[in-house]
Amino acid sequence: MPTFYPSIPPDLATWALQQPLFFTASAPTYGSHINVSPKGYTSSSLTVLSPTRAAYLDATGSGAETISHVYENGRVTIMFNSFGSAPKIMRWFCRGRVVEVVDEGEKGWEEWREARGWFDGEITSGRAVIVLDVWKCQVSCGFGVPVSGLGGKGGEGEEEGEGKERGKGDVERLEAFSTRRTLADWGVKTARKDEGRGIQNYRVKNNCRSLDGLPGLRAARRDHGEILLLGDVGARARRMGMQWGAVLLGMLFAVWVAFMGIYLGVVEVRFHSIALEELLPSRVVNRWKVLS
Repeated sequence: MPTFYPSIPPDLATWALQQPLFFTASAPTYGSHINVSPKGYTSSSLTVLSPTRAAYLDATGSGAETISHVYENGRVTIMFNSFGSAPKIMRWFCRGRVVEVVDEGEKGWEEWREARGWFDGEITSGRAVIVLDVWKCQVSCGFGVPVSGLGGKGGEGEEEGEGKERGKGDVERLEAFSTRRTLADWGVKTARKDEGRGIQNYRVKNNCRSLDGLPGLRAARRDHGEILLLGDVGARARRMGMQWGAVLLGMLFAVWVAFMGIYLGVVEVRFHSIALEELLPSRVVNRWKVLS
């Protein structure tokens, strides 16, 4: 059975930061795509600020699904799992918000950067900080997750509950994973292109919209020449348009209630004829009489 906590216990926060990767999951309010993304650099990109707040630095990538979804509805789930001999899965259910890297002098970005020292000299392609307000933490067994090659035997003969102690049993898994340098090297190389605008141009090409057409990275949209207010209003209008079924149902229900009220005698309807003179201003009526 899973165990639920209203916040992140300290030992589980420590355990989370020891894992080689974590996953983010998000989805639009209306749309076909549910996004799941793996994230590495856990110890340097993710931070637990308090029992109910965490944040991670989101690097530039070929899509902007999480950013788009968080902008639209704020829903995001973070998942960690053990690859060592002590099985465990932990999920953080969160409300998220986006702090974008607009430029080096942007106030919100600088505050988060200074709070953690994120990616100094490591990754130059950071595009936003995803701030997570955690409202529920879930821990479950994780018996179905495979064990890494150097993570101990586990599995056969393992009794239920064995190795499930909170925050324990995953030190050996660190030896089975190594940090991939590709993202860091790509960021440095791309940043030098197009007279120093390589990263910005890449974001304009790939980060303006989600797969379902939701507004994406605001900096990319602005660089693309989009008027942000118009784009946001258009997205809200489309979202309201998806609710036509509920609006129609509400209208039918209102008509039914009115009909039943009349039928049961609870509502009385009276019709009153109105002369044209009662609807028009007196000077218009007088002018009309003169002309006629």
